[in-house]
Amino acid sequence: PYSVVVAQLLDMGNLDAAVATARILLRYRPRNVLMVGIAGGVRNEVALGDVVIARQACYYEPAKLKPRQDEPRERQFHSDALLLGRAQHYEESDWTTQIGVGRPGVDVPGDGRPRAHIGTIACGEKVIADLAELARIARLCPKMIAVAMEGAGVARAVLTTDRPPRYLEIRGVSD
Repeated sequence: PYSVVVAQLLDMGNLDAAVATARILLRYRPRNVLMVGIAGGVRNEVALGDVVIARQACYYEPAKLKPRQDEPRERQFHSDALLLGRAQHYEESDWTTQIGVGRPGVDVPGDGRPRAHIGTIACGEKVIADLAELARIARLCPKMIAVAMEGAGVARAVLTTDRPPRYLEIRGVSD
């Protein structure tokens, strides 16, 4: 049997996610932590309704502010190899037949079923609605397939505990 703890953040962002995760880690001492939520997908990489699984979270916000040009200092948080391997194996099964609702959008390639993608999820403090900003983030986070706002906070909290549990970030593409 499994015991599952579900937490919903009061607000978006890495700080709230890190605080909530730290409290859960102290109280429940879980063996696995799954960050599950929604993300913005990168065009031509994923489609609405797809599932993205983080091989790593790329926290792109840290930087040294300089007079002429800022110096980015992004951080990478890698997912647990065992959980990532299990997600890759699960992706090969026909899980899409169990979905009972229609996929959003009309112009989706293939059979119209959602697909799972494994890659980099970029993580920052802002909702990204500017293609130029998305391109800048893509230069910092190669192989980016989605952007979100909490994964780095959860990963940081997990990785700074005495006995870190396994960690994996999974998101549905909502826009």
